[in-house]
Amino acid sequence: VALTFALAAGSTQPALVPTGTRVAAPPPPGQTEPVMFETERELSVTAATLDAAFTRDPAADRFADHRASLLGREPRAVSIFEGDTAVEHALYIGHATLFAQQPAMDEWHVRVQLVRDVATPDPRTLAWEVWNGGDGREGDEGTALVVVEDGTAQLTKSGTLVFQRPPEAPLLALDGRTSRWLRCRLLTPITTAASKQDGM
Repeated sequence: VALTFALAAGSTQPALVPTGTRVAAPPPPGQTEPVMFETERELSVTAATLDAAFTRDPAADRFADHRASLLGREPRAVSIFEGDTAVEHALYIGHATLFAQQPAMDEWHVRVQLVRDVATPDPRTLAWEVWNGGDGREGDEGTALVVVEDGTAQLTKSGTLVFQRPPEAPLLALDGRTSRWLRCRLLTPITTAASKQDGM
């Protein structure tokens, strides 16, 4: 039978439950003697508590935050090894003045120089946008940018991206730096699988 040992309320030091510790359970129906159990091995009971529980599922490029399920008022079972939310892969490009609304600019040209081109790129879908501070999840995307020309072939080679003149990017802080930001999100999941996976 599985036994659970817990420290007394307010205890901050660990406690040792030695091998052979006896535990009594109430007598079964129709009997008067308690049922006795005995531990098979030594156990250290610590004062640690569960503060958070996350799953990272690299093969599916997903993660899950189980805090609400495990630590809420009514804990419920979770699939601990499966992610339920896509991992965000994003590139942010910031410039405080160039990405402001400038009447003379009909297009924005962004030159991308890669260390090396991708020889045989997997198919991918990118979403370019003016970042509005959101996390990119459904309903919280930025203002979409219209790509007039993509000389980078979806960021797989060096080249120039030409964007139709978008609305002014707001000044926002990102990692302690305030600027106006363009964001590129990779919508195609990444997998760690060694073999080719459709749609990844």
